[in-house]
Amino acid sequence: MLVRGSLDVPYTSVSDPLVVPALSGWWSATVAALAAAVTALAVPVGAVAMVLRFRRARGVERQQLRWVALAAGLAALAVVGTLAGVVTGNAPVRDGLIASVSP
Repeated sequence: MLVRGSLDVPYTSVSDPLVVPALSGWWSATVAALAAAVTALAVPVGAVAMVLRFRRARGVERQQLRWVALAAGLAALAVVGTLAGVVTGNAPVRDGLIASVSP
């Protein structure tokens, strides 16, 4: 979002207001790799923290954590389904955005 790129067709004459010129070039790849590494580390750490919290919880808090775990499981299932669609070429995803599905 912060790297120079072209806008969609009706807005090609408008310059992107969010572009940070200092992030162009090799910085862009470095920042993207660092963000991916931090995310890949944060997800398992967060999961372990939730398991430890669940083990100490009692009563209402434990039930609330069950709902959070259900939502996390559904989100993970959605990610796996989307990745499977991308790998097989059947996902309605284009340029990182959900495209409209035509029958």
